Amino acid sequence: MGNGISRSVAELGGGSAAEREAAARAIADAACKPANRQTIAEAGAIPPLVQLLASDSAGASEAAAEALANLASQTPSNAEAIAAAGGIAALIDLLSSGSAGAKAEAARGLTNISCNSPPRCHAIAAAGERKRRGDKPAVARDATWLLCSLAAEHPSCRRVVTAAGALRPLVAVLLSTGSPAVQSTAAGALANLVSEHISCEQAAAAAAGIPVLIDLLDSGSPAAQERAAAALASLAAANAACQQIIGAAGSMPPLLGSENSPAVQEQAARALCNLSCRSPANLQAVAAAGGIPPLVALLASGHPAVVDEAAGALAHLACDPANRQEIAAAGGIQLLLHLLGCGSAGVQEEAAEALRLCAGDPATRPTIAAAGGIGPLVALLGTKSTMLTQAQAAWAVYHLAAGQPSNQHAIAAAGGLPLLQQLQCTSPDADVRAAAAAALQHLRAFMEREAHSRSAPDLASQLSGQQSSCAL
Repeated sequence: MGNGISRSVAELGGGSAAEREAAARAIADAACKPANRQTIAEAGAIPPLVQLLASDSAGASEAAAEALANLASQTPSNAEAIAAAGGIAALIDLLSSGSAGAKAEAARGLTNISCNSPPRCHAIAAAGERKRRGDKPAVARDATWLLCSLAAEHPSCRRVVTAAGALRPLVAVLLSTGSPAVQSTAAGALANLVSEHISCEQAAAAAAGIPVLIDLLDSGSPAAQERAAAALASLAAANAACQQIIGAAGSMPPLLGSENSPAVQEQAARALCNLSCRSPANLQAVAAAGGIPPLVALLASGHPAVVDEAAGALAHLACDPANRQEIAAAGGIQLLLHLLGCGSAGVQEEAAEALRLCAGDPATRPTIAAAGGIGPLVALLGTKSTMLTQAQAAWAVYHLAAGQPSNQHAIAAAGGLPLLQQLQCTSPDADVRAAAAAALQHLRAFMEREAHSRSAPDLASQLSGQQSSCAL
């Protein structure tokens, strides 16, 4: 293998274009094996391969790009050597002058070079931005796709790519093209790039694309709908102005229906979750657009990611009193209670938060008790729950116990007294301790009444144990 590599490297610098192409392809094939990559680099292949990228032969330049992409794959030393040899600029030039195959290999090579290296990623993003600003529209588009592919492949590059100015041209592509396929790709790239770290100026640039993204929700393919919903969800989380613009459109609830794919439902539910977060206006707008019944239905979808986003959205929406009643009327309380026992830790936290809000509302509190919700909420007070879940459950128990003798008896019968006391005495979280103490305060009056009536001597002994071991 060593002699063959040396021969191929020697042929890169001389002979006909066909011979150089054949040599580059031989190196590309050899570089598919990780064990060969360092040997090829040590044989001096990288500088002539970089030079071959500028060949007049489309086949030779494509073969050289393929070889460099393979050499850079999971081999940081080779990626660094390619960058040092001028490979970044040469590969970016190939995006504007090469064949379709050469462009694809150039993009792959640049992605591999950028992997796990913020400095190289920054260099590629800066070079791509210069190309985008100074070249023809088609080249600018290719450079924009390059920047976005970097962000998609390597999340650590997103801030660098966004700072390089990729959002504005990306939105320009959304607005200027009539191609649904291109718009779909741009929506996916936008979803990758937008984060809570973007500046107000960057958010304003991205906001210009909101009308097109909303149109894609209605007219796009399932893939386009998913990407558009994901982009809108990211924008809603990133910027309050974007949140209000998207919320006013009221276009997300139709995507929650069972006729849509789970991927579309997940992103639509995520968008509604982000829209309703810390926005009283959107709490009402989402409900007015008919968002609550389909979100409740998604709690029973069986797809964990969909259930997670739907539960999160309902936890936000339950901040509004009218929404709480609609959640209850749609059967949401029963489904939320079911999730307390079978959902992930995150889903349990979201379901417990929604139920805590419903328990604090006299209009929906009876529904929780009637649905048998006291037992599942008491169970969350145990050590297997997260502290956030314990706090939500303890506050829900506090509300349920307030002035409700039947609920107080059910809490005690479910074993709530020792669990609450344990939380009050030992939880490291101040909110958990406060909630447990408040709930026990409601239950103390009940326990005293029960002790005096001699209808529950075992409960009286529990109360006595509480008072002796931990001051209320």
